[in-house]
Amino acid sequence: MSDEVFPLLRGLSLGIKKKPEFKTIQQTSVLGIDKTLSLVPYPKWTFTIGYEYLLDKNSVKDDIQKLIGFYINRMGKYDDWLYYDLYDNYCNGQEFGTGDGSTTTFQLCRSWGGFIEPVIGVLDDPVITIDGVPTTAFTYTSKGKVTFTTAPSSSATLAWTGGFYYRCRFTEDEQEFEEILNGIWKCDSVIFKSVLI
Repeated sequence: MSDEVFPLLRGLSLGIKKKPEFKTIQQTSVLGIDKTLSLVPYPKWTFTIGYEYLLDKNSVKDDIQKLIGFYINRMGKYDDWLYYDLYDNYCNGQEFGTGDGSTTTFQLCRSWGGFIEPVIGVLDDPVITIDGVPTTAFTYTSKGKVTFTTAPSSSATLAWTGGFYYRCRFTEDEQEFEEILNGIWKCDSVIFKSVLI
């Protein structure tokens, strides 16, 4: 597992795709009644991005070298990493738990249209409040686990403000790049999917 962040590069195409995916078993009885069973509590997000151009001038600062280098250092879909979604990366006053007087560890989460899902990649230090009062009496992991020094009191509302990443993995063990002009490359689609750790 890596905490490397997917590089921000020039030439990003318009039309980034983002798709939530669940796993469901569905059976239909002989009477035509459908029964369903959800196998996962949270969606996996599939991202598809492309690059209209990636510059290459034989420098590690060039876009094509950054992207290929990032991909091969992950060994294709072997290793997971962090993705900063330009449009979905911040929580403001997001509730993530309620104290019970004994529990000290909680998972950060975020709300998407009323659906709550865990945050598995924390960007910078989160601001944590207990009943609206900021506290520094906690530690946290890069995977969003918050541990308080003392258990929050019963019924205390826990909330956080801060940025987050998606933890992702490439979906393929191969990636195609095309040189369109001397020193200018393109990549029509880079596909990766969020993972839960």
